[in-house]
Amino acid sequence: MRHKRVRRLILPATLEGVENDIYLDMLIDAAGRRSTEIIYARAGDIFIFGDLMIECLYPFENTIPANPNEHSLVKLISYGNLRFMMTGDIAVNTENEIINHYGDFSDIMKADVLKVSHHGSRHSSSERFLNTVGARYGIISVGRNPHGHPTREAVARIEASGAVVLPTIGTGAVIVTTDGVDYSVKTMLGLELGH
Repeated sequence: MRHKRVRRLILPATLEGVENDIYLDMLIDAAGRRSTEIIYARAGDIFIFGDLMIECLYPFENTIPANPNEHSLVKLISYGNLRFMMTGDIAVNTENEIINHYGDFSDIMKADVLKVSHHGSRHSSSERFLNTVGARYGIISVGRNPHGHPTREAVARIEASGAVVLPTIGTGAVIVTTDGVDYSVKTMLGLELGH
């Protein structure tokens, strides 16, 4: 927000009214200084920007997060035929809550590209969740860290689901380009994958 004009900031509804969180306070303060509209979203909310649609899948109406990572806003982003699942830092218990809500075989859970939860933590990306989403690509946003992310267990589960694993620590930024029908996946370090 410091260098770009942000018109709308979409946050999970579970953060509305949260006080004394230094990072959230800084974000909300920055949004206020720049006249950025803050929207608190929950499951069922849909935002449309031209041909791009963002559908919020989580948090649910009465969600009370057990820890800060569970405040994550889970979204399905659609552009034409391409679907991205963005999961934030949710763990297996929240993955199961989402699947139990929508169903293991629900089309709403299907995506071509999955932004893998919690940097590939062993506490995320369950076999059930990965198989429900059925993504062709699993992008893990991760850099050097003291936690061992992404873990071998998570990477193995993602690969077993049939997805190509793309951890940014090894590939650099991952760029998905689409016309709404076909798409390609490229990384900053030169890997090119087509669909």
